[in-house]
Amino acid sequence: MDKKRRAVLYAVLWMALIFFFSSFSSEDSSEQSGKVVRLVLWIVRSLFGEKMATALAGAGIEFYIRKAAHFTEYAILGVLVTRALLLNSAGHPALALVICAAYAGLDEFHQFFVSGRSMELRDVCIDSSGALFGILAYMLGRTTLKRVRKT
Repeated sequence: MDKKRRAVLYAVLWMALIFFFSSFSSEDSSEQSGKVVRLVLWIVRSLFGEKMATALAGAGIEFYIRKAAHFTEYAILGVLVTRALLLNSAGHPALALVICAAYAGLDEFHQFFVSGRSMELRDVCIDSSGALFGILAYMLGRTTLKRVRKT
């Protein structure tokens, strides 16, 4: 398989992974988030002590970890969609943002039908911001590599 088709495949597979995680019920999703929270609190406890870990736990760290996960998964999607479009001469980075934002909206709509989950405009905004960050990071990296290769 050539590089162009692989790039499209990676973007589609990442979208499927996002859809898969969105299919988890609220209980299963909370359980997955809880594992990450426990890991983060263990690291904080190890580095900064029990008081800091307790303060973070009391501050609702799970909410922030969940939102950071949204941002990160869509930043990766932004990179993958942008790369696929540019390699296939099929568009502009702005089109990648439209695709990612539309997918974020569809993903939230899908969650409406999952047990205990809901549609959140806030999550679409966080996802779209993550995608924009990924797109900008990809474009900056691409431009930097081109400049480095010229010298």
